[in-house]
Amino acid sequence: MNERSEEEFRAGVDRAVSHTLAAARLVRAFRETLPPDVGCLVLTFDYSNGGHMGYASTGQRDDCIRLVREFLANFEGN
Repeated sequence: MNERSEEEFRAGVDRAVSHTLAAARLVRAFRETLPPDVGCLVLTFDYSNGGHMGYASTGQRDDCIRLVREFLANFEGN
């Protein structure tokens, strides 16, 4: 990796971690206000092409994947 691309890589990692930490803070706030039997999934992202994304949830990873698939199917009208 040349110096510039390593710098870009590190900046991307920092940005992705920043998004994930922001999502985790939101999940903690939601957890305090939601009933115990209600979960949440928070996605954070850049508005730019090739941007970064982070997520955090109160659920297990497999449950969140299923939730996103169901959401997309409903959102797209399938």
